[in-house]
Amino acid sequence: MHLELTTQGALLTKPWSEVAPPPREGGASGLFPATPIDELSQAQHADPAALQALLRKYSGPIESVVRSRGAHKDDVADITQTVLMRVWLGLPSFRRERPGAFRAWLNTIVKNLLSNLRRQRARAARLHEPSAEVELERQLAASQARCGEREARRGRALAIMDCVWQRLAVKYEKAGELELFWYLFESIYTGKTDRDLELSRKLADSDGYIAKRRHDLQKVEHRKELRAEYLQRCWSKRAKGSARPATFQEWTRALYDDLT
Repeated sequence: MHLELTTQGALLTKPWSEVAPPPREGGASGLFPATPIDELSQAQHADPAALQALLRKYSGPIESVVRSRGAHKDDVADITQTVLMRVWLGLPSFRRERPGAFRAWLNTIVKNLLSNLRRQRARAARLHEPSAEVELERQLAASQARCGEREARRGRALAIMDCVWQRLAVKYEKAGELELFWYLFESIYTGKTDRDLELSRKLADSDGYIAKRRHDLQKVEHRKELRAEYLQRCWSKRAKGSARPATFQEWTRALYDDLT
């Protein structure tokens, strides 16, 4: 059985099967290696080589920690990939406030993913038992529905956004513009535009070139990929005779509502 938040396509410049080393045999220590501040800083500042090196360094230890915490063998690869994906997306906004903060952050991501998966499976197993516990579980689920359903919807929305940004990263990499993608991606999420003028003059004659590329990425390219995701999820696999899915506008509005 696989995690709901499995990713699609390649991440960064290579598939995870090429970026990450093969699974380790035997037990795991459950310890993450220390990362020098300069390595972490380079990876945070849109350096593709440094980022891939960081992900490669931690992929093995993450997998070992996942194994050591009792994850089913069929889930280890998916959980590891999801952790690395969350690191990729969250690294630009990560702040190292104390020694060991990065390892603590990784540990929290792993812990939360495993806890969510175990809760989902335990709930599914209990709900399928033909006993009085089924009604009790339903009552408990109803009392917690607002919080639980909102968290589940947010998880699905994050997974959709992860897929969209990954595909865009691959497209920019194929065009030889991965460094530009990282700068635009970071500026969209952090609001930092201090290098706009410098990069605009380096890449084009217009001082507003980077601002235009950021607008195109966020408003045009991202929306195009989001529409492709909508068509795939709501139309291409729609069962014959099922109800008509929501329009793209309705689906998008609900998606952003779930993210907040």
